[in-house]
Amino acid sequence: MGKANTLTFKQSGFTIVELLIVIVVIGILAAITIVAFNGVQQRAATAAVQSDLAQNAKVILAGGASSSTGQLSSIAVMPGGTANVKLNLTRYKVATYCGDGTNFVLALQTTAGDTYYTKTGGAIVKDNTIDDFLPCSSLGINPADTTFLNLPAVCAAETASCAFTGPVTLVYGSATQGKFARIVNPTSPVSCHHSALGVSDPSPGFAKACYVYPN
Repeated sequence: MGKANTLTFKQSGFTIVELLIVIVVIGILAAITIVAFNGVQQRAATAAVQSDLAQNAKVILAGGASSSTGQLSSIAVMPGGTANVKLNLTRYKVATYCGDGTNFVLALQTTAGDTYYTKTGGAIVKDNTIDDFLPCSSLGINPADTTFLNLPAVCAAETASCAFTGPVTLVYGSATQGKFARIVNPTSPVSCHHSALGVSDPSPGFAKACYVYPN
């Protein structure tokens, strides 16, 4: 009898080393994609802030050109005011306008914590060292008044008690006049009155309230 034929089968597949190489390559590609995506998001966010500042600075300058003082008042610049300033306030933690009758600052702090500003409609600058709540003082302007374009809900009306948790920045003033004072890290609760808060009355003769910005 002849010899029986013997069939041999060779198993095919990936070795552990090959699988590890594939996993590493996939990880590198994923990391590159995430970094690139984050970069695109950051550039888009920066472009949106710059657009908001540029467009609204033009509105403020145009309104000031037709006013007797050459400058728009805080009331005009606030949402609903005659200046028709428009901001997508969901993008910002703090939106501040201040001026001295000659110069003004429009400053925006994004929800990511970055601060951008334009001074009298000039170049748009990113500067996280300036005081978002008092940008005029940070930039050498002695403001006639300072207003906040994205006021949160009222914490307390004047003379009432305002309670909060955690470190906050509290602003006290008149939303109808657009004039406010700023108090850093007060201790809860506080009496919503300038004498109790240790600040000058920003808007004498007008009803005021307290507003809380979480730090």
